[in-house]
Amino acid sequence: MLIVVISCQQFVPFVSLQFNKPTGTMYRYLFIITILLWVTCYKANGQANLQGRVYELQTRIHLQSIRVTNLNTKQFAITDTAGIFFIYAKPGDLLAFRGYSYKPDTISIVNKNHLEIFLEPVSNLLNEVKVTTPDVKTGTMKDPSLTGAPLVYQRDANGNYKGGVALRFGYGKDKKAIHNKQLSDEEAADYEIDNAFNEKALSKTIPLKGQELKDFILMYRPQIKVFKAPGFNLTIYINDCYKKYMALPVDKRKPDQLKL
Repeated sequence: MLIVVISCQQFVPFVSLQFNKPTGTMYRYLFIITILLWVTCYKANGQANLQGRVYELQTRIHLQSIRVTNLNTKQFAITDTAGIFFIYAKPGDLLAFRGYSYKPDTISIVNKNHLEIFLEPVSNLLNEVKVTTPDVKTGTMKDPSLTGAPLVYQRDANGNYKGGVALRFGYGKDKKAIHNKQLSDEEAADYEIDNAFNEKALSKTIPLKGQELKDFILMYRPQIKVFKAPGFNLTIYINDCYKKYMALPVDKRKPDQLKL
């Protein structure tokens, strides 16, 4: 039998590890790397997310969907439902704020971590919508489409207007076949609302289109008692409703999901 004996002193040099002590050159490299990391972190901190919130002037309502643009970097952000935004900026950058129905504003960034911006509503924002009824003469008038049948306003025994009109449908020269139809004040008001609160009219005053505009009409069409209330202003009503609509989350801007 052959027995091989390996000396530990001969084997150790092959498996042992040698650790060199750090030299001056390595220290210099470590110092340079540390400085570079510090400078990078400093610059990153200067460009860190700048947080802010946009309010409506005087009312302090949080403004949603306001576009915030860094005019120096061309980056932009949009405020959320709470009016909060985050954007990369550094001291000296210019931020521009724009939103529908509010006057634009521009500010210069100072050494601040949080901004509070107040935007002023635009007065007379919407084009004045005039709700008018056709001019008619008092008494009896002729409608050619009714084969000469007269249309008269209903009056009481004293001759005072009591509401509604009477449409008399004649059948040619046969005066004996006459039918009366009552057009109530509610129906007349409903007709006025339809003429003023439709897609064609609203598209001229608010920037909604397609299905969004249809949903807006279904959600905010004024009731007759509101429409006929003293001092009712359709322009102000549409403007207020548009603000409420934009304040809703996107998934809630549907008629069947609106909670009154």
